[in-house]
Amino acid sequence: MFSRDLLVGSVMMILSVGFPVIAQETSVADAIFFGGHVLTMDSQRPTVEAVAVADGRIVAVGDRDSVFRWRNERTQLIDLAGKTLIPGFHNAHVHPALAAVAMGWEDVGGYNYPTVEASWRALRDAVKKHPPGEWVFAAGWDPILVQGLEAPTRKELDAIAPDNPLFITPQGGHQVYLNSRALEAAGITRKSPDPGHGSYYERDADGELTGRLVEQPAFFPVQEKFGMPKTRAAWESAFQNVFRHYARMGITSITAMGVMIPLPEVLSIYEELTATDPVIRHNVFITWYAREQLRKLKPGAGHDYFRYKGMKIWYDGSPYSATMLVDDPYLTNEFTREAIGVKPGAVGHANWKNQALREAIDEMHQRGWQLGIHTQGDRAAREVLQVMEDVVRKSPRTDSRHRFEHLMLAEPSIFGRFAESGFAASFHIQHVYYYGRILGNELFGKARVKRLLSVKSAFAAGLEPSLHSDHPMFPSTPLQMIKTAVLRRSREGDLIAADQALTVEQGLRALTINPAWQVHEDHNTGSIAVGKFADLVVLSDNPLEVSPERLDRITVDATYVGGRSVWN
Repeated sequence: MFSRDLLVGSVMMILSVGFPVIAQETSVADAIFFGGHVLTMDSQRPTVEAVAVADGRIVAVGDRDSVFRWRNERTQLIDLAGKTLIPGFHNAHVHPALAAVAMGWEDVGGYNYPTVEASWRALRDAVKKHPPGEWVFAAGWDPILVQGLEAPTRKELDAIAPDNPLFITPQGGHQVYLNSRALEAAGITRKSPDPGHGSYYERDADGELTGRLVEQPAFFPVQEKFGMPKTRAAWESAFQNVFRHYARMGITSITAMGVMIPLPEVLSIYEELTATDPVIRHNVFITWYAREQLRKLKPGAGHDYFRYKGMKIWYDGSPYSATMLVDDPYLTNEFTREAIGVKPGAVGHANWKNQALREAIDEMHQRGWQLGIHTQGDRAAREVLQVMEDVVRKSPRTDSRHRFEHLMLAEPSIFGRFAESGFAASFHIQHVYYYGRILGNELFGKARVKRLLSVKSAFAAGLEPSLHSDHPMFPSTPLQMIKTAVLRRSREGDLIAADQALTVEQGLRALTINPAWQVHEDHNTGSIAVGKFADLVVLSDNPLEVSPERLDRITVDATYVGGRSVWN
C-alpha cells in the first residue's frame, strides 16, 4: 500500500489533452470504476470514462485506457454495468444528534398517519406501550400535513395520558407540547420565568400554562433530563443507526448545523465514534448554547471524518409556530387561528437583540469560525445580513463563507450582497413539496409565496447555494430534494414559485460540490477529481437522462467513503 502523499504526488494532473499521465509505472490502484456514466461535478471535466482510487483518494480520472494503467493483479475492478457514478451527496443542514434521540421516540407523524383520527390513534397507542409513571416522547405531530388536526391542548393530553408524563414535538421542531404530569416533573409552573432568546412557556389569558413550550431553551432541559439515551453504548448505537441511514441515501458528508444535543459528553462520543468506526464525514457547527466548546478549540479541529467548523445561531423561528420573522403579518383565517394558534397581526419575532447578535457574530468571526444563522423570514434575513456585513466590513476576513440557513422568504434582491461579501446560502427546499399549498393559501398568500425558497435567484447572483433536508425534521433523500427543486411542485401538484426551478445539473451541484465549498471542504470532497477523497455513489440511472418526475425513483446501489464500501 502506497502512502497517500506518494500516490497523489505521482500523478501529473492534466495535460492539454485532458488525460492523466502516469509518472511511475509502480503506481497501483486499489480499485477502478468503469463501464458506466461518470458525472464528476468538476466544471473542467464534467464526464469521464473511468476513475482510479488508492489509499482512500482519487488518483486518476479520464479515459478508460489511461486510468487502467493503474491496474495490477490486486486492483479491484468495479464494472458499473451502465450505471452512474457521482461524487457522494452532501446534505448541507442536518441534526444527527437529535435524529439519534428522535429515532427512539414514538412516531405520530403526518407522513405515516395522514388523518386526524390516525394521528390521535397513534398517540393513544403510543401511551399504552408505557407503564404508568414512565415518560412518553412522541415525534411528528403535524397540523400542517394533517388537514383538520389542531395543536393539542393540555386538557386533551391530560385525558389521553393521565398517568404518564407526555412530551410531543411537532414535525418542525420549534415547539413542544407537555401534559400536566410532564410540566410537574420538569418543575415548570405558572411562576417559572421564560428562558429568553425568543423562547417561552405559553400561558392563557388567566396566566395558566397551556403546555406549549416554544424554542429550544424552553424545552431542551426537559428533553435532556428525561428523553435521551442513558449510556455511552446506547448513544453510539443510536448515532450509528443515523449515519448508516444517511449512507443508504448516498450521503457521504453532512453538515451538522447546530448539534442540538449540545452536551460536552455527547459531542465527545460523537467525535470519537466517527474516528473509531467511520461511516460518513461530518462538518460540525456548535450551537450558541455550547459556545464554550468552541472557545477551547481552533477552527478545523478534529479529524478527516469530523471537523469543527463553526457556530449556529437561531435568529428567528418557524412559520408553523408563527415565530418566523416577516415584514407583513401572517394571514388570519380559521387554519392559522385553530391549527397553529397565530394571533391576528403576528409577524413573528427575533430571538436576539441587535447588539447581542452583533457581539456574538463578531466574537466568532474574530476567532476564525464560520457562522450559520437560522434565517427563515424576509425581515430576519435582511436584519442578519446587515449585522453580518457590518462585522465583516469592520474586520475583513477573506473567504469567511458565513452561512444563512433555510431562507424561506428571503428577497432575491439581497443575494447580490451575499455574493459581494462571500456569504453562503442554504435552502430547506422540501417546504415546497410538503407545505407549499398551505404556505401560499393559509400562511402568506400567493404574492409572497412567489419568492418561496428562491434558489435559482441565488445561482443567478453568483452564489454556490446548497439544498438540505433539516433531518430529522424532514426525511427526504437527496434525489427527492433535487426533484422538488427542479419541478417546484407541492405534494398536491401545485406549482410553487415555478420561475425558481433549477436544472438537474444545478440540483446535483447543490448537493455535492456547493455544500463542500460552503464548509471549506471543496479541496477534499464534492467532485470526482484527482487528490480528493474517494467518496462516491453508484446510482441505478443517470439523473441527467431520466425524466425529472422519476428522479426520486433512482436507487442508490452503492456508497463508498474513502474508497470503502459503506452501503451496497
